[in-house]
Amino acid sequence: MRRKGELSVTAIDSGWPHQVVLPARLCERDGCNEIHEFCRDLTLCSRGHALHHDGQWFHVYCFKQAVDAQKFMERFGGEKFDPIERGRGADWARWKKRLAPAAPRATNRRGHRLTV
Repeated sequence: MRRKGELSVTAIDSGWPHQVVLPARLCERDGCNEIHEFCRDLTLCSRGHALHHDGQWFHVYCFKQAVDAQKFMERFGGEKFDPIERGRGADWARWKKRLAPAAPRATNRRGHRLTV
């Protein structure tokens, strides 16, 4: 449930589509201040959210512009987050992280796999 006047998840996803996820441990203590100071001139949304995956918590930072998200990742690391991987309903905080697609195998002109 959200409070009156608070940005909805849908509004954040459409208005700030360039999202970066960082391990929560990097956002604790002085890390939080450093992150927000760095983002002062970037298009960071005032509201983010947290997720968990494999027993670890993560913070999601949302940006209007892709260039700002890239600057953020260059400074703090992290990885791009696709909102489609967010849990739904009672499981909203679960990160349903997709595995990276496997590299395509080399084939010859007839479509047979080449051995390497």
